[in-house]
Amino acid sequence: MPLCSLLTCLGLNILFLTLNEGAWYSVGALMISVPALLGYLQEVCRARLPESELMRRKYHSVRQEDLQRVRLSRPEAVAEVKSFLIQLEAFLSRLCCTCEAAYRVLHWENPVVSSQFYGALLGTVCMLYLLPLCWVLTLLNSTLFLGNVEFFRVVSEYRASLQQRMNPKQEEHAFESPPPPDVGGKCGLMHSTPHTGQRGGG
Repeated sequence: MPLCSLLTCLGLNILFLTLNEGAWYSVGALMISVPALLGYLQEVCRARLPESELMRRKYHSVRQEDLQRVRLSRPEAVAEVKSFLIQLEAFLSRLCCTCEAAYRVLHWENPVVSSQFYGALLGTVCMLYLLPLCWVLTLLNSTLFLGNVEFFRVVSEYRASLQQRMNPKQEEHAFESPPPPDVGGKCGLMHSTPHTGQRGGG
């Protein structure tokens, strides 16, 4: 959904640039108090539920406890352990690849990648020192949204589909066959051929 992503990016940038320190403290307090208030209201409303709803929830909780107490057979346990080991091996292989890539960057095995990494790190430190926090958050948010390759791909596909909807006649003309050759040219050739024959015979 590129439109929603773009609107979210713009909205967050506007918030980062317009809110002052007091507003940020208010937003933080709101983010803490809203989940607490919702949990408290849920707990208060749960005590006033009818008896049928309480019995139904109790039945479901008992069923969940029964499912947790179910004992697996030996083949099922072996299959579970095998799947866990496969997932663990995949995770460890990804972790090893990441560590090897970081080692290559830190030890300048590829000078281009290492120079880009250290340059970006130095630019980040300078940006954090020189720019205010609101601009740092704005740049970080814009980089996360607009620096994504998939975002530009989706936007280009969306623009192509809009152009196709708005100009369907151009594509129809593009797929049409080329016009037939000039008929007048053929007639002129046909008329000129007998005259040359008569001149040769004379």
